[in-house]
Amino acid sequence: MNKKMFKEAGLKVPKPTHRPSWDEFGSWVDALGKKHGTAFSMSAGEGFDCFALSNGSGYLNEDGTKAIINNNAALEAANFLQPKIVEDKSIIARNPGGTLAVEDFLAGESAMCFAGSWNYPRLRDSDLDWQFNPYPGGPKVDKSHTWSAGVFYSIPSRGGADKKLGLEWLNYINSMEVQKNVTKAMGGFPGRKDAYETKVFKQFIEDNPKLKPVAQEMENTVSFPSHPDVSKMWDAVHTQAQAMWQGKKPKQALDTAAQEIDSLL
Repeated sequence: MNKKMFKEAGLKVPKPTHRPSWDEFGSWVDALGKKHGTAFSMSAGEGFDCFALSNGSGYLNEDGTKAIINNNAALEAANFLQPKIVEDKSIIARNPGGTLAVEDFLAGESAMCFAGSWNYPRLRDSDLDWQFNPYPGGPKVDKSHTWSAGVFYSIPSRGGADKKLGLEWLNYINSMEVQKNVTKAMGGFPGRKDAYETKVFKQFIEDNPKLKPVAQEMENTVSFPSHPDVSKMWDAVHTQAQAMWQGKKPKQALDTAAQEIDSLL
């Protein structure tokens, strides 16, 4: 969040580790939208995902046998967001391939944006007075949740691929050396759990205190469903999220997304 824009809207800047409720976040959006025009910029799909996750929903039930993206918790998230995006226009929902939410924030066009540790270098090097805060938590849960995901690498099994060399490369990518270097260079958080206990990572957080809210929230992240077609699930939900931000009825959109996910199971 842009602390200067908060103060200009007459709002008290919360502590970086403070998790707002939807009601509190909504009051921020109203005040910031009235003062600045746009309060919050988010990715159309993933931004919605995290509101759904932070209200106890997700893509699949616990045993991975049924879609739950159309349950009451997800519908509540959609109904919370849609009027602010479609009618009030105090929230911008950015589609893939276009302007990023963080670019709206860096340009001073939105007071808040959906961002993570991967945006840290750009935020750090900006002239803005900013801070990270946890994602807003919905009425059905007492924590905020975002996706925990990384980049997936695999070794091809045909086409003349050298499996031995490929495995050696994968082991290198997963090495502690690379984990440490990525953290130092990009501010990205490690993919290996044991890397969080290293002196390098702990010192990195101490040297970059703005990342403490991100470190705090890591234990609340939700892993992607373990399913070979998870990318298709992602596309199904995000396509319907984009439709909701164009005015499609949330129940109809989420029912369609759930049907597409169920067809993949």
